[in-house]
Amino acid sequence: MIYLTRKNKIARSKLMENLKKIQTIGKISKIVALVVCVLAFVATGFALIGATVCASIPESWLSVSGQVNGTVEIGSSLSVWKEALERLGGAGEGSFGTWSVEGGKLFVSLRSPDFENIPLTKMAAVALTAAAFRLAFYGVILLFVSKFARALEKNSTPFCDACIKYLKITAFVLLGWAVVGETTLQVVCGMFFGKFRLGVSVNGGMILISLVFLLLAYIFQYGAKLQREADETL
Repeated sequence: MIYLTRKNKIARSKLMENLKKIQTIGKISKIVALVVCVLAFVATGFALIGATVCASIPESWLSVSGQVNGTVEIGSSLSVWKEALERLGGAGEGSFGTWSVEGGKLFVSLRSPDFENIPLTKMAAVALTAAAFRLAFYGVILLFVSKFARALEKNSTPFCDACIKYLKITAFVLLGWAVVGETTLQVVCGMFFGKFRLGVSVNGGMILISLVFLLLAYIFQYGAKLQREADETL
């Protein structure tokens, strides 16, 4: 009996020690997540201010026009390559540019379509607005991560309802952004340039991360169930 009591005390001592470690991890994670979350929201504000300033600048103040050209040299020592060059002929022109054969090598001059008066201020506004959306999204995710960490810190077990709740919320927010995030950025471009080119674009990596969070939530939920059953048998 004395042996069992001592054994229970040792087990309880180890349990409390592990619990303190988890709570310490939760506390540190909460602080880090909150700091980065605040920085993300502050950066979001600056990005929106910058986007507003860039959008208010007249397009004629800063624009770019031109054409991008480049030359590619292709050569080979294979006999098949020489035969191909002979069939190709000396020179020619295509929709991509011009090509010529000199000294057993193929020279391809590439040119892009002309672009005129592209407003750099609008492009900067679009880039800053897109950055603001992403930063705000990351800020929201970090906010829920900090709440999850706070639940770890305050509760006597990691398998609590609050931890499971915030894991699920984070997973669904990630999943939602994976589906509508890219479309939102396309809408932003349309708002600035007046041309909407909407299409379905899904972020596969973000979906995978959301599924990982959802899996963790159900693992925690199963752990909570096992813990309740163990408590009922005591």
